[in-house]
Amino acid sequence: MSKREARRHGLTHNALLYGLLPCYAGDLLSDAPLLEFKHPVFAAAEKVVAPLYMLACHVSGREPMFGIQLRGEIGDAK
Repeated sequence: MSKREARRHGLTHNALLYGLLPCYAGDLLSDAPLLEFKHPVFAAAEKVVAPLYMLACHVSGREPMFGIQLRGEIGDAK
């Protein structure tokens, strides 16, 4: 997904899901923020990473959370 498409869909920030997978995020103050991966390969990788993340949370005794790290606003698409 390009920056221009991301902005058109209401996504406002660059982010990393679980600290690994590059994505765009939007509607950050809601209970269900918008999230779209920058490349389809990352969507496939998320299906592997998500269960590992949940397992790591369970083993460490931490509450599983939606692990989004914001990296800044999406710049102007040129």
